Order: sequence, then C-alpha cells, then structure tokens
Amino acid sequence: MKRMICAACALMMAFIPAPVQAEGGEKVAVIILDAAGCPAEAAEEPWLMQPCMNAEHYYFRPMENGEPDTLIGYALNSRFMADKAAMKWKPWLNHYEKRNGAYWRIEQGEESGCIFADGAARQWAKRAADELIAAGYGKIALVSISATGDERADTRLLNTADAAERGELYAAIDEAYCPAVRDRADAIARAAIKLQDEGAAESTIVLITAGESDLGPYERRAAQACARLCGREEGRYISPFVHIREKTRARFAVVSIGRAQDRLADMLYCFGAPRLRVQPLRGKAYSSPPSFGLT
Repeated sequence: MKRMICAACALMMAFIPAPVQAEGGEKVAVIILDAAGCPAEAAEEPWLMQPCMNAEHYYFRPMENGEPDTLIGYALNSRFMADKAAMKWKPWLNHYEKRNGAYWRIEQGEESGCIFADGAARQWAKRAADELIAAGYGKIALVSISATGDERADTRLLNTADAAERGELYAAIDEAYCPAVRDRADAIARAAIKLQDEGAAESTIVLITAGESDLGPYERRAAQACARLCGREEGRYISPFVHIREKTRARFAVVSIGRAQDRLADMLYCFGAPRLRVQPLRGKAYSSPPSFGLT
C-alpha cells in the first residue's frame, strides 16, 4: 500500500504543470473544487444527489413483479435528476450490494459503504495541495464550484509556509458544502481574479471535477473563460469576463474522477492541459487509486 501511495504521489508530481512565477518569484496556484455529491437537502430530496461510485454497489431497474433485474446493472454517471429515464424508477431506492452470492438492497449513504463524488473530490484536492506545496508553491487558494457569486467556501491565497494557513486550506476543503447548482464559469473567473490580484500574469489552476458537464449556459461561459485564460484566439472577446484582465493567463491541470463525460475537461485537454483520470476506492481510502494515468 505504501508503495502504491508513493507511486501515486510521483505521478501527481509529474502531472502538475511547471508554474509561471509571479512577481517576486513566488509560485501561486488555485485549486477549484467540484464538491458535487450529497447536498444538505439530499435526505429529503435524494434526486439531487450524485450516484454512488463504489464499484461493488449496483443499481438495478425493478421488473414488473418488483424484483430487481440483476442481469443488467444500470450505469449512472450524472446526478439522478439529469437522467430522465432513471428518474422513473428512482435508482436511489434500488441500490444493491452483493453478499454471499446474492444481491441485497441497501440504503444509499456513507454508512452503507457508498462513495460519493464529493468525498473523492476532497481527497484529490488535498493530494493536489500536498503536491503543489512540495513543488514549491508559496500561495494556494481554494475556490469551490457553487452558485453564481457564492464565495462562502472560497479562501484567500494562503501562505503554505505557515502551518496555520495550511491548516485553513485543508479545513476549507473538508468544509466546502455540496451545492445543487454549480456555475463552473463563475468559479473559473473567481480563480483568475485571485491570480491577477496577486500580480501573477500567469500561474496554475488545478480543476478537480467529479461530475458531468452539461451544455447549459454555465458550461458555455466556462469554456469561453478557459479559452481566454489559455490565450486562445476565440476567447479574447468574451464580454461576460471583462473583469478578467486581458493579459491574465493561467495554466490548467485537470483531475477527472469517475466515468462521467466532462466536456470542459475534454476542452482543456485539447488546449494542452494535462489530465489525470482516477477512480475512487471502497471505503475511506480514496487517496490510494487502483489505477490512473495521464490521457
């Protein structure tokens, strides 16, 4: 296990792009956390949740007699409410675990051994922070993907040489809430503003993504923001981001958790951003990936 963790750390170090130094030679980074999984209201509104990511748990569609169709496992890669077909049979009520050769219906929750996107994203955000600190980044901020203009879970750029401020960064990762509405364009803009306010013409943004990317206005604006920050021609005249200075640039790295298709991550990869695909493990050991690599 120790060897696996060391190997994972080495690959993560290779994955993080070389930073462009800010004025004064200081390295600056922002971690964007997509803590989308189990919002506070999920107990009463479970359709807002992301599906369980435990590879040993299953969703089976019920047959006409009410018994589960165990011959076909239903793959869910997005929030329940985004899957209209699944909403008809309520997969959160048809969640199973195999024990002693039989499938048993279980409650969906961490107490049943479920792994949710938010937990996996937090673990990978902490790992990214560890490796950024090891790589010599003097200041790191957290931006949480949330509703437009919601900065409650964000931090300022924290001094990584100060133990108390490092603790503040990790605590913020743990405490960031899980919103049902996620404006990734706004989160990217907030990250860019932190970098430009620090005086960094260019630096590093690590995007931790665990959810699907839809084609709504948020994602189109996020794509435009990334295009501009990456210096792409098509991103230079984007009016919603006039508050990002024209010369502000950022190097991106993407950690994609799970099997969901993420158009924004795909686009950043096409722009040259390194991308790390990972899968969570059973239980709390999210930080020891079974297999991963750059794609």
